[in-house]
Amino acid sequence: WIEPLTSPGVRSANWRVVLDETKANPDDGRLYVEGFARAPVLIDRFLPDARVTTPSVPLEKFVTRQTSLTTLLLGFNVPGMGFLLYFLVLTSAVIAYWQRREIAILVSRGMGRLTVLNFSAVEALLLFLFGAPLGLAFGIGLARLMGYAASFLSFSDRPPLPVSLAGVNWRLIGLTLAIVLLARLWASALASRQSVVDQEREHVRPRLGPFWYRNYLDLLLVIPTVYAYDQLANQGSLAMLVQDRPEDLFQDPLLVLAPALFVVIVALLAMRPFPLMMRLLDFLANHSPWLPFHLALRQLGRQSHTYINPLLLVIVSLALGVYTFSMAASLDKWLADQVHYSVGADLAFTPYSETEALREVPGADWIPPADEFAAVPGVARATRVGDYRAEIRLAEGKVSGRFLGVDRVQFPETAWFRSDLAGEPLGALMNRLALAPENILVSEDFLAQNNLQIGDRLQILVITDYNASVSSQFTVAGVFTHFPTVYEDQVTVIGNLDYLFSFFPVAMPHRIWLRLEPGADGAAVMAAAKERTGIDAHDVQDAAAIIAEQQGQMERVGVFGTLTVSFIMSALMAALGLLTYSYASLNERMYHFSVLRAVGMQRRTVAVQVLLEYATLTAYGAVAGVAVGSYAAQLFVPLFRVGQGGDAPLPPLIPVIARGEILPMVIAFAGLMILLELVVLSSALYRRIFVALRMG
Repeated sequence: WIEPLTSPGVRSANWRVVLDETKANPDDGRLYVEGFARAPVLIDRFLPDARVTTPSVPLEKFVTRQTSLTTLLLGFNVPGMGFLLYFLVLTSAVIAYWQRREIAILVSRGMGRLTVLNFSAVEALLLFLFGAPLGLAFGIGLARLMGYAASFLSFSDRPPLPVSLAGVNWRLIGLTLAIVLLARLWASALASRQSVVDQEREHVRPRLGPFWYRNYLDLLLVIPTVYAYDQLANQGSLAMLVQDRPEDLFQDPLLVLAPALFVVIVALLAMRPFPLMMRLLDFLANHSPWLPFHLALRQLGRQSHTYINPLLLVIVSLALGVYTFSMAASLDKWLADQVHYSVGADLAFTPYSETEALREVPGADWIPPADEFAAVPGVARATRVGDYRAEIRLAEGKVSGRFLGVDRVQFPETAWFRSDLAGEPLGALMNRLALAPENILVSEDFLAQNNLQIGDRLQILVITDYNASVSSQFTVAGVFTHFPTVYEDQVTVIGNLDYLFSFFPVAMPHRIWLRLEPGADGAAVMAAAKERTGIDAHDVQDAAAIIAEQQGQMERVGVFGTLTVSFIMSALMAALGLLTYSYASLNERMYHFSVLRAVGMQRRTVAVQVLLEYATLTAYGAVAGVAVGSYAAQLFVPLFRVGQGGDAPLPPLIPVIARGEILPMVIAFAGLMILLELVVLSSALYRRIFVALRMG
């Protein structure tokens, strides 16, 4: 009704739709993008030729980052969730095992097996009723705590992370509770099948271990474990499993579960020699004059199979902790490696002069030599690096790429390099360039794809400046797997910078790479360089500043928050699992301890015996857990290379096994466990021993 009121009419009309962002759910980001993509088609039906402007570009960037982060977190959390389920199932089995006598007595006195299962179900449901809300509240608290993570086990003061229940996966919670309930009922059902006589017979002559131990399931599961690792290693990275959305990870669930499966299977295999070692200790017990040591070794030797499940839980949990710790240390180191790989050194820049930039004559003889920059305070070494567009002529045609000109003497002293980036040291590669000025280095892939060999000659056109280029024959003198600033999306050759400059009467434009002294600030160095040389700089890349910026990104906060929580939870699971077993075991052995006290054994002797038992178990579990976790980190950490776009960034991720930090933590864990065992033992011996003797 507005158009008739205006004499010239309306040329165009704009509608703005303001959406309520408070109701937006990040999990539906991909749906929002798809909806905005369909919006022009739907609007065109009612308003032909209408032009629709939507925030699809920032949303697509958000979805890309979300996919990258979700892929990483799924890769980290799926093993953790598997271990958590294993902890709950094994705890249910331990509890049911130590309740088997009570269940057998109830069944022998007329209680039906269905009634026993009903009791177990009601008990579990009551625990769920009170535990699930507490678990959700605790999870929200952990999520908020993760928002303060700066690195592994390191936190910084920043605004609190907004956390809501919108992202809670209720199906996953329901599935977890259902698995725990089934595990509890299954363990109770097995216990209800045994009579009191069966229980006493098994107590006197125990079976040869759990079901998986007796039937060699661990040996059978080695095959799918090796297959899963081989398939995942062939992919090269977890990122290669994701084509479009994070759910692609579950197209082959075995590959995602490979780290968890590996840890569990190797832990199971580590339990194979445990009974044999305990039998050897049992044999040694006959020659021990010290009574507590004799009794402890005898108990471990004759009842070794009853310790398999709780000890297995300790090994798996500690292995998860070591694996998580090593993952965090590796990702920390990899971030620094990624940044230095992209920059090439600690600091890189292109010298710039506004007056010289207006000159039409090519060249850059106004750039000071590298030694001038090396003399700047805070700079340890400096080198010239020419980064030019190039055209490589091959038999199949022309290939566009880069020519990276280096100073073979100064470059090894300045550039960042890692020994695994090539088959020989950086100095040896530079020596290959020194054999002839026209020598170049190419990547192994380029050499293989074009059927080239060392010594072959290539015609390369190098564009060094505006209206300045050189076309010459170059000789392939060596190869590299990776090289700083070289990526797979563009062919790059490495050559002698002075050889390129020899074709011109003046030096050509080039970059300056700097290696800084420890603790030097990049911004201060650049300011000092300008003051000393009078030269400005653009395209400045400061590795330390980039690392600091990357450390503040939410992707890193989420990853290291997850790793921190996983590490803490794994230690708690190990402690709770062993304490649960200890409490149940001590309750069952209370009558035995009472008899020993009645025949004259001192309470201190009994306590020392039990402490020796659990000290041996803790030591074996700690050593095996560290070994399994370290081995898992060596194999699987390199497969967690996931970039912003879901690709696998360079350089490769090298596992870092932080043995110096792990060993004190393991010793502290063992000491804490022995202290907690002492508390439980003291409570049992000093408060209930005479009750047990009277009831016996």
